Amino acid sequence: YQRARGVLGREHASHPLASILLTNLGESLLAQGQPDEALGLYRTALGDLERSLGVSHQYVGVTLTGMGLCELELGAHVLAREHLARALKIHAKGGDPVQRAETELGLARAIVLSGAVTELARARDYARSARATFVTAGDRGVGQVQRVDALIAHLNR
Repeated sequence: YQRARGVLGREHASHPLASILLTNLGESLLAQGQPDEALGLYRTALGDLERSLGVSHQYVGVTLTGMGLCELELGAHVLAREHLARALKIHAKGGDPVQRAETELGLARAIVLSGAVTELARARDYARSARATFVTAGDRGVGQVQRVDALIAHLNR
């Protein structure tokens, strides 16, 4: 991703592809356990994507999901919830079902971690919806089903 950004050069820094690369790099950093660094990239990408593609574009939703997942890791549960809820509204309009499921799982976790006791039923619904999608997603959902099952078990206590 870093090399691809270099190839685009400064003259194309405002092109949506540059921001998509930032989002992809953020995903890689988050997967490597670096949510602080990833969140900075997501924030930069979000502003650029909103300006170039509009506030309801699927890539904006992907970026918001990434931000929310970083914020969950960093303990900013309320902020994570806001970003994940906004992302889910975007993903509900179409796009990749697995991305939507990842957002639903993140939002369910954010509800639980933010202490929103009155919304645990909603968190359970999000988790169940995510699980159904992950089960049908084949290889893309295999690792996520166990995580969802653990959350659902926690919610059912």
